[in-house]
Amino acid sequence: MARPKVFVHKENAKEIYHYFSKSLYEGRLFKNESPKKDKAQKAFSQLSSSHDINKIEDFCKELQSWVDTYVSLDKWKRCLATLRQIRSTQRHDVKSIKLNKDIYKLLNQYADKQNLSIQKAVYEALKLAQEASGYAVTESYTQSSSLLSSNGNSTVSLSSPVYEKIKQWSEERKATPESVLTYLIEQEAERLLLLNDADEASGHETQRYSKLKEITELCTTSFSQLNHESEMFHVICVVEDLYKTLLKKGILSAKVDPTSIIDSRRIYVPQVNYYYFGGTLAKYTARWFGTFDLYMNFEFCPEQTVMFIGMPNNVNVSETVFDLLYRLFCQIKSNYKKTFGLKSKIKGSERNNLTDMHLSRLSQQLEYTKAWIGDEDDFKHLCDYAQEHYSFALR
Repeated sequence: MARPKVFVHKENAKEIYHYFSKSLYEGRLFKNESPKKDKAQKAFSQLSSSHDINKIEDFCKELQSWVDTYVSLDKWKRCLATLRQIRSTQRHDVKSIKLNKDIYKLLNQYADKQNLSIQKAVYEALKLAQEASGYAVTESYTQSSSLLSSNGNSTVSLSSPVYEKIKQWSEERKATPESVLTYLIEQEAERLLLLNDADEASGHETQRYSKLKEITELCTTSFSQLNHESEMFHVICVVEDLYKTLLKKGILSAKVDPTSIIDSRRIYVPQVNYYYFGGTLAKYTARWFGTFDLYMNFEFCPEQTVMFIGMPNNVNVSETVFDLLYRLFCQIKSNYKKTFGLKSKIKGSERNNLTDMHLSRLSQQLEYTKAWIGDEDDFKHLCDYAQEHYSFALR
């Protein structure tokens, strides 16, 4: 008859070793005058009893070789039956650990959130903690765990394998089983909380990016019709059409919520350009889309940048529209300077001044754009925010 197909492996090696060690000591493995007895005892004493993770595989091979050589089929079957009986007893062997009532409540909440039994929840917490520490949790360990029950207060009853694992951890860390179990529960509760926060943040960020992408596409498509030769009337029509489209799609906020005001990124605008046309473009853009414009150019903040504050979507629209308008006017300025230089003998600073004045007159024509968001209350909220965060830019 063939030997049962159960071999020595790192999960049962320790149990098998102790079983045969005890059998040899009590003389149950061989008859008193068995010729194999002395050889088996000598070979067994030479086996390495180390269970270090780096040596366990060699130990398993040595023990398997010893079993194949000296253990009969009946004795091997008896060994396996004894091991099964020990595990069965362990499943019904219950150990109790007292927990703080708050931690016990946290354990129940964790189990409910994971849709697990308390037993499975404790095992999952232990498994994750072991994996994070470089330990492996095996399936045989899972199968040897029984149901976990509680008596309704702050005492938790654990099956023997789970308790022994926690006890082993506590001994390695020179702590108590209570503190180890508390640590596992708190760690898992905190991990779930962080994961939930990360999921929410990721969802909000994805939604925000999607909305920003839509705004950018709408604005870019609208302004793609314009170039340095476009009349201001055409520019006004594009802005008004974009304004209506954004309102129809519900992208723009009609009112200001003081708790939701944000800042835009800062767009570089040289001081000369801001003085002649950049400031006008920023002022009208803010008026059209219900935001508040600021120019950062002071002794201790010499950035020469334009920024907007307001509701999130309105700020994104203002920032995008101003950026497109400013680039358009820079193209107009460059083209006008070239054509003006060819048609006129005026050169140098005078030509630059005349060009800047031309751009200033063009930007003033945008005043006739029929687009407006906000009332006095909304403007007050934006002013209060600007006063609180950028008071230096209002002086």
